[in-house]
Amino acid sequence: MDKAAANVIVNGALHWPVFRNTKAERNYFILKFDLGREVFRRMSLPHTFKWKFELGLRLTFTGDEKSVALFILDMRSDDYALVVWVMKEYGRKDSWTKLITLGPQGPERFAPRALGFRKCGEVSMLLSKESSHELAAGSYLIHQAHVENIAC
Repeated sequence: MDKAAANVIVNGALHWPVFRNTKAERNYFILKFDLGREVFRRMSLPHTFKWKFELGLRLTFTGDEKSVALFILDMRSDDYALVVWVMKEYGRKDSWTKLITLGPQGPERFAPRALGFRKCGEVSMLLSKESSHELAAGSYLIHQAHVENIAC
């Protein structure tokens, strides 16, 4: 299990992003523990998703708290990218949808880091500039497709 990855409770179950080593490869999936039935099950990650060491992965719940979402921070270059995946229908592996990919924001080139979903469905984020340790809070307005600076 990725020690940095948070667990999340959705639909009466705990969820963790995990990997399992085999001789040929690492298999990545979400481990789900149903609190009522006390059983473990696997949930698939998005089919096009390939987790590399340079990717920071965080599991969270959607704004309506009915399904799961992934925040992926791609650190493979100087231009950090935040990718957000949402499972539109809880438990259906074919319902994973890539919601957004955000690169550095504004003329200051702030790197986006997701904090979570707001109830209205917006993605709350921290915008940081590594070179100067500057921080700003932002919110990604999904229907308007832009980042709004909400505090400095």
